[in-house]
Amino acid sequence: MLPGSLLRPWFAQAPNSPFAMPHCPPSRSTRGQPALGWLLTACLITGLLGAGGVMAQAEFRDIKPEEVTVVFGSEQIEISLDTQAPVTPAQAWAVLTDYEHMSQFLPGLELSEVSSRQGNTLRVHQRGSTRAGLLHFDYENVRDVSLSPQRLITTHGVSGDAKRLDSSTELRPRDGGVQLRYHVAFEPARPLPSFLGNSALKRQTADNFNAFIREMIRRQDTAPRRSTAGAPTPNNTGLPDNRAMASEGSPGPAP
Repeated sequence: MLPGSLLRPWFAQAPNSPFAMPHCPPSRSTRGQPALGWLLTACLITGLLGAGGVMAQAEFRDIKPEEVTVVFGSEQIEISLDTQAPVTPAQAWAVLTDYEHMSQFLPGLELSEVSSRQGNTLRVHQRGSTRAGLLHFDYENVRDVSLSPQRLITTHGVSGDAKRLDSSTELRPRDGGVQLRYHVAFEPARPLPSFLGNSALKRQTADNFNAFIREMIRRQDTAPRRSTAGAPTPNNTGLPDNRAMASEGSPGPAP
């Protein structure tokens, strides 16, 4: 991410840039900035998962931005990440499809709701904000989400700040945890300079996946344990216990 001292001259020389903000101070939120709006949106296209033992929480380390791959094409941008979460597939699936509660644990996300559902197809509406250097950008999008329980989530942009958006997240049991393979391809409404967007996209993707995995671990650590009689203990997490639903093939907490 470029420091503010480097961003300002570039904006001053490019008044027609989608990021130019001649009438607004950097600390204020501005709408109509579709390119950077997708920095966070591209990462919120969640779709990220068997059985087996669970790795110890201590084995999880934060994903670093350099682990994220970003490729700028002539028209579209692609982001990829291959990582692992130390939780059961059911728990990972429950968190990654918990659209109704994502604003509680994803950075910058202000609203996340399921507007409709037909079987394993959901329409999800999300709104939030993201930063690049000293600049603050709002975004809003609607996506159709297709669920293949505990295996694959794909999304397609319906409306929002990009001309086109498609993503997939594949979940595979691995080494007692879950391997997450994430890929998104999107075309901004206006060009996003690679020298500005590359580091910002990497950082935002890493931040969001770290938030997802921390929430998976938190819920798994506080999940109800079954007593010797076989009855579950009360759920005190304050959020739905979606593990049982996910293991039965349900798309998590979506209505």
